[in-house]
Amino acid sequence: MNKFLLLLFCVATVSVAIFVLSGCNAFSPSAGADNDDGGTDVVYPPDDENPTNPDKPLPETFEVKFVVDGETIAVEKYILGGDKISEPKIPYKKGYTAKWENYTLSGGNITVNAIYTPLVYTITYFLENSETLVITCTVENYSELVPEIPSRYGYEGKWVYSVNKDGEGYVAEAEYTLKNYTLNFYVDDVLYYTTTCNLENCEYLPAIPKKPHFTAEWEEVKFDGDPIRVNAVYTPIEYTITFKALGKIVGECTYTVTESNVTAPPVPAMQHYSGEWETYCANGGNITVNAIYTPITYTAEFYADGVLVAAVPYTVEKLDGKIPEVPLKAGYAGVWEKYELCGGDKRINAIYTPIKGTEGLVYERIGAGWAVTGYSGAETDIVIPAVYQGLPVTEISAEAFSRSNLTNITLHENLEVIGESAFYVCTSLKEVVMPKSLKVIGSRAFAGCVNLERIIYTGEPPQIGDKAFYGCDKLTIEDISLNEYRLDIIVRYCCNLTEIML
Repeated sequence: MNKFLLLLFCVATVSVAIFVLSGCNAFSPSAGADNDDGGTDVVYPPDDENPTNPDKPLPETFEVKFVVDGETIAVEKYILGGDKISEPKIPYKKGYTAKWENYTLSGGNITVNAIYTPLVYTITYFLENSETLVITCTVENYSELVPEIPSRYGYEGKWVYSVNKDGEGYVAEAEYTLKNYTLNFYVDDVLYYTTTCNLENCEYLPAIPKKPHFTAEWEEVKFDGDPIRVNAVYTPIEYTITFKALGKIVGECTYTVTESNVTAPPVPAMQHYSGEWETYCANGGNITVNAIYTPITYTAEFYADGVLVAAVPYTVEKLDGKIPEVPLKAGYAGVWEKYELCGGDKRINAIYTPIKGTEGLVYERIGAGWAVTGYSGAETDIVIPAVYQGLPVTEISAEAFSRSNLTNITLHENLEVIGESAFYVCTSLKEVVMPKSLKVIGSRAFAGCVNLERIIYTGEPPQIGDKAFYGCDKLTIEDISLNEYRLDIIVRYCCNLTEIML
């Protein structure tokens, strides 16, 4: 036994001596010294010699590349069986632990990658209304799990992290700051003004351009985006149209310059008038519109014995024509029936009444008619009728009224002849109305009628005898149509004749 132990000791002693003599080339986990960075230095022999055995070739040298995220950050050399190499520090990454992947210096070039392992955090988020949310995350899934910051109108928010009071995990609380916004003011879709402000300092708004017939204001500023668009809001002013008729308000309606079509109320009816609203323009401002009443034009038709004499237009305000004379009708006095032009079309008929001669006239039959031969009555204003006992009165005989005190004589149709000296020296006679049917005025028929002032005659010129108007110094002849010869006969003996109306 003792011999066996002695043999093992000798073998061991020889082995140690051989190791020392060989320059410590064998791999030892404890060989070399740690660097400050935790790596292990590798000791290399000189390149040009092998001090242990100059005749033996140098050992092969290999490389170790240290790679971080695909980028080489260091290269170390080693020989097989040499000392440990010096590992570089792994670059820091927030939220990760780091180490080099395992490797063995077993010969050959080696690539060593950095391995980053995300740290696991526990974060408690304080939300609104004292609510909390606890998440467990790493930097790789943090953005997916972090809750949105509770919104606060007009503010910007961010999470502020701190270590939990118990030292485990983190807490996150929202921190808010006023947000500044850009305000763009638009008028009719055109940028008008730009400014910046925040929720607590946004008192100034630019003056808004005015538009006729519109009120203008900026719409409410809402801090819900950036930039903020603020539009000018133009609201058409509402005006009133008042409709009045005969001084009273009939109705009212409103309009704007953008909606100016209005429905006017009906114009109140007014008898014998047509009504309409006066023309107006709804182009801004309150308006009073008055009813205009125009009298309706009616027609008054005048008939004599069924024959239309005249059609006269009229309104209740005025007559637009002249009322015609009642057509003469032999033996009759004619008047229009009573009427009032008070609205509506009218038919007005002539009423004929047989004319009666003045009492006291003396008649004598001649031919197919009668002649007046004298007068025994007391009236001074006499009428010679057109008809007597159904036959025409066609003649006043010679000297029938000579030297009488007559003042006025009315002669009617059918009378054709005034005999010689028929009204001779009728000094009170002032006016004579002669019919159109008169054909002959005998000689000296009106001679000596010194106060005769007026003869009314509209018919064809009669045959006038010599000195028919002798001494009629005051005479005015109206509407008499005479040729030059006959006029000379009349005028020759009327020394003071002042007027002849032809």
